This record gives sequence, C-alpha cells and structure tokens, in this order.
Amino acid sequence: MSIDIKRPILIYDDGCNVCTKFAFLSSKLSKGYIQIRGHYNSPDIIQLKNKIFKNYDPTDMFWLITPKTAYGSRSGFFHVILEIFKSISQNRYVTEIENIKSCNYQGSCQTKMNISKRIINLILRSKTIHF
Repeated sequence: MSIDIKRPILIYDDGCNVCTKFAFLSSKLSKGYIQIRGHYNSPDIIQLKNKIFKNYDPTDMFWLITPKTAYGSRSGFFHVILEIFKSISQNRYVTEIENIKSCNYQGSCQTKMNISKRIINLILRSKTIHF
C-alpha cells in the first residue's frame, strides 16, 4: 500500500514553539517542497494519520510521511535532511511556503528543560512504518 501524496509531509507538534520553528525551517530549507502540518490544528491530516497509524499514537513524535514510509523522530530527522538535499539538488521547489503561526503558548514547551527533553527524545527514539 502506498499513500497518495505528491510531496513529503512533516507532521509536528503544533503546540510547541520549538517544534513549529523546526517544521517551518525544514519547509523553508527545502524551498517549500516539504509540506508541514500540525498534529493538532490540521484537520486535513486526520484522515492520513488514521490510514497510517492504525494501532499507534502518532503524537509521540514528529513524522516525515513519504508515499511508502513514515519516519518518526530520529529516522525522521535523517530523512528530513535527505529531502532538503534532494529538493535543492533536483531544483524541486514550491513557490508558496506555508504560512505557519508560531505557538503562542507560554507554558512548559518553551522551558530549557523541556527543550532538552525533546532533543533527548529525538536522539533516543526512532520508528519507521512501511505501508
């Protein structure tokens, strides 16, 4: 089974300012080739998540979704970098980069401790789902 998408989609925690900045930077560096959608504020992504993550809670980490594979956290980070290089080397770009609003939440997502935990989780966690 493959998912009918034209470009990679980065699903991120849109309740976290750091995660939102990471997603926006990924899209910007890929010249808009990587699509970005939030876990919580992107209603169009719910159907896609239901198809891919049947018995798994995808909000544990960020995901890079390609037509045949979903890469989470550490493996997702690696594939985001690959997609950025591919988009640059193959002149893939989209003229409009999505307009993303930063998280206005001033709570725990912006503390140094939470940012450190997220980085540690990124390094320690990894998941790949083939479909």
